[in-house]
Amino acid sequence: MLGDTLLLTNDCYYIHHSYPQSKDFYHKHPRIPGRLRMKGKMLFDRVRRRIAADSEIPRMALRYITHNDALPTKTRMLAQFKLAEMPAATSLVRMVRRCILTGRGRAVLDEFNVNRMRFRDMALKGQLLGVQRSSW
Repeated sequence: MLGDTLLLTNDCYYIHHSYPQSKDFYHKHPRIPGRLRMKGKMLFDRVRRRIAADSEIPRMALRYITHNDALPTKTRMLAQFKLAEMPAATSLVRMVRRCILTGRGRAVLDEFNVNRMRFRDMALKGQLLGVQRSSW
């Protein structure tokens, strides 16, 4: 808005609003640093994985029933409805592979579970066994 100023501090930021019809005042807004946001994503990912692991067996049983052609159609449909009623967080498809060091969700290498940037740093420092810089 016109006339608004922004004051940044370490833990939060203040927006100074100046409206012609009211007196000047500050609004305090929480400021979450990037490293805490990433930790939150990693913690939420752990919770999501635990929920998926707890409901993996019932979900697999319902999927087996829905795909079994020998069972009556009504039974298969009821199993499909129960499967649809389960929370979406219980699905294994919704799991996101994250870097175990930084929590980044993109460009994670399968064999090492780290993202490409950390992989390169660790490989150049010799911290990954069996990985060396190639030359030809």
